[in-house]
Amino acid sequence: MRLILILSIFFLLFTFINSQCSTKPIWLTAGEIKNSIEYNSLAQCSPCMKNPEHAKTFGLSFRLPTDGQCDDGLLICYPSTLHGIIGGDGPNIAAVKGQFKVGNKKYNNVTRDCAKHWKNDGKDSGSVWHGIFLYTKRVDGKRHTMMNMSISSKEYDFGLNRRQFSIHFGNQSKFLTYPTVGNEQHVSGIDDEFIGISFLEDVQKGAFLREYVGLWMLGLDMLAPSLQLNINLFIYRGCNCTMEAWFTQPTDSEAPIDREIAAGSVNCIKTINGTAQLGNIGKGESAVNIMGLTDKKADNIVVELLRSSADKDDKSLISFSLWGHKTPELTLDGKGSKQKFQILIHGYSFTIWINGKILGEQRYWPAGWWNGINGNVKVKLTGQMMLLEDPSLDKISDELDSIVLPFVKKLRKVVFNGTTFTFRVQLGDQKDFNILLLHDRPDFHEYIGATILQMKINSTKVVFEVFYYGKLQLNESASENYSFNAGQAYEFRIDIFDKEYQVKVNGESFKNYSNSMPIWTINFLRVQGNVTLLVEPEINFGAQQKAGFSKRLERVLNYGDNVRIFFKVPENAKKFQIYFMHESSEFNKMIGDVVLKLEFDLNSHKVLCSHYLHMESVFKPCKNTSYTTQKFKKGQSFTLQILAAADGYYGHVDEKSPQKFGQHFKPINQSVASKPIPPWAIDHIRFDGDAEVRAIDVIGATKQNSKNNIITWDRIQFTQINDTNGHLKVGERIFILFKLKMALGTHFNITINLFNEALQFHDLIGKTVMKVELCDNILQFNSYYNKHWMVPDPARNTSFTFTMNLAKSLTELKFEITAMDAGFGLSLEGKDEDVNGKKLFYPGNTPTWAVQYITVDYRNITLEEEPKVTCKPEERCK
Repeated sequence: MRLILILSIFFLLFTFINSQCSTKPIWLTAGEIKNSIEYNSLAQCSPCMKNPEHAKTFGLSFRLPTDGQCDDGLLICYPSTLHGIIGGDGPNIAAVKGQFKVGNKKYNNVTRDCAKHWKNDGKDSGSVWHGIFLYTKRVDGKRHTMMNMSISSKEYDFGLNRRQFSIHFGNQSKFLTYPTVGNEQHVSGIDDEFIGISFLEDVQKGAFLREYVGLWMLGLDMLAPSLQLNINLFIYRGCNCTMEAWFTQPTDSEAPIDREIAAGSVNCIKTINGTAQLGNIGKGESAVNIMGLTDKKADNIVVELLRSSADKDDKSLISFSLWGHKTPELTLDGKGSKQKFQILIHGYSFTIWINGKILGEQRYWPAGWWNGINGNVKVKLTGQMMLLEDPSLDKISDELDSIVLPFVKKLRKVVFNGTTFTFRVQLGDQKDFNILLLHDRPDFHEYIGATILQMKINSTKVVFEVFYYGKLQLNESASENYSFNAGQAYEFRIDIFDKEYQVKVNGESFKNYSNSMPIWTINFLRVQGNVTLLVEPEINFGAQQKAGFSKRLERVLNYGDNVRIFFKVPENAKKFQIYFMHESSEFNKMIGDVVLKLEFDLNSHKVLCSHYLHMESVFKPCKNTSYTTQKFKKGQSFTLQILAAADGYYGHVDEKSPQKFGQHFKPINQSVASKPIPPWAIDHIRFDGDAEVRAIDVIGATKQNSKNNIITWDRIQFTQINDTNGHLKVGERIFILFKLKMALGTHFNITINLFNEALQFHDLIGKTVMKVELCDNILQFNSYYNKHWMVPDPARNTSFTFTMNLAKSLTELKFEITAMDAGFGLSLEGKDEDVNGKKLFYPGNTPTWAVQYITVDYRNITLEEEPKVTCKPEERCK
């Protein structure tokens, strides 16, 4: 019998010696209650234990994730070896002498809880359970990591915010159980080693082990006494506890691996229903911080910020739900994971951030926001989430974030009936500012665009005005009294309808105003004056209610451009119209021009061509054209293409032969304009009538010109100002480079044009913001708008005439134009003065923001390549 026992021991020892530290820590908090662990005490003799100073042990290792907590605790119950009762399949399979018996403490919470769980889970796993309870506890407002044992009334404190600690069950050099924190650092104050040493000294004198209980004996109580047996550990983690636990072995090849933060067991549902006091929110910006762990089945988490009140009900300042039904309702990813919620309070509004990312890409404005989000506040949380730490309130800034004035925004969509503009402001001491709805201009100008509506607000009233055709329309002005208070916030909401503007101030109806200008002309918003604009205006575009289709072109039409219209003709169709518009998206007698109108009669197969200038207020017909070879069959789809040529407009359907639809027309009255209206006057295309438009696009010609015998055109070379992020700004520059193939001779001419709504000079359409002309060594500036040159006779008015001294040996000629506050500065070949020391500066009467197109013309110069136009910043030119 003894030989068999010796051979068994030898076999087990040989097995562990060859295991080469191949095991891994056993994760206890994976969600299951019972963890049955194979145990062999001879593992202490494996090669992993060669260096006693770094020897691994059996034991328990714990991790508390960053931002985690375990206030409701982690309970580990186990069949006791030292209790001395025989039974079950646990380690207590032999009687323990009375001198070494250790029982649970009465009236001990750990004893009580393990006994309760034993009734449900442990009747076949030992007769008596002992246990340990790990938890976090507030001490002086800060969390400490604590432990209680069922066999002791002592409370063990592992220290402040302890994230990693272990309990080692001893090794060949250290028999007693001992704790470490962090990277195996000794824990002062909770090591019971001296108690164990005292027992070992007194045991021969008949000392009883129960008189020397402490952490030092945990390994003796939890581990099995025999060579190879299973240890059963029962894990009960509180639903709000994020502490992780592992059983470690001497043969482990790696340390416990940090897990993604989780809490409780598989049966836990994380819930919260409570309120936390935060403190006082004053002026400026603050942040409410909430660190939580959401339930995997979360369907409604409600967050409310309340203003505390001693004498009346708390007032709700902010309320929203995640995955829920409250407004605003927000949906996000990450159920069942750690979430850092942050509510940034911007004085009157708030943004919601989840794990460092803004939710919804917007600010939220609670009801009555103009009263401010301030005062002594608390946060109320309900729903499927647990807090990892107490909510907190941080001060971000004493100042409110605001929008720099003047503020300008170009609208990229058409304003239809039902569009709303909401302006949120805080008044200054002077209490006067303007809200402007503009057409084709970002700022006021007498002859560029129009002011569709201007609201002039001061301390006592609001004045409504409209400005077009170069003058204030007094008969359309109105005013309404209102008392505005300095420092107070206000919301101006403008609901736009075809017949009127409905204005509300702080949610209450204020004024219904109407004027003669169509609402679709609004394509710029502007705010200026003594006011703080809290946020960019909120814009909600109304839906198109009228029949028809309008397209705003990305650039004006050029010679050689081909307009393609994809549409279907219904069975009951009679006629449809196509309008090629200037400065308007729909026909209106008050504003804009119809460069070309084509009306297709589907019964007579005729096309009626006409034109309209609002200055003449009459449609001028052109020749009727039959298109018998291009009939539109009802019920079918077609592609109609219209080409802008040198002598007019040519069209064809589905690649059939083109025919002329109409010519470039001259005004009836030659005093209105002496030149035909060019195709580059077209910036909108409108389709009306009995057809369903699918799309409209413009295809530019792939070559510079066409000189065939039927259709000719010559494209205008230009550079467009990119207004994606605003118009040409002060300090931005335009560069024009000429690479000369031959030296400059006599009578050469270079002209640089900065145009508004034009590609060439025209006496009616567009404006010449600035013309720079270099003829030999004489440089001149000029501009043209409202049918007048600023310098009508440059020969007599030499204010903007400069004498240059250009070297004949130049191989390059470089112009640099700088946008300035009051005009344009010029540098030629690096010089910004002429030979007389006069600055190359042109004030003009047209603002720099009006520049949209740049063209370059030259004569009597031989170049290596076409002139190159660039901008700084580079993206300003396209």
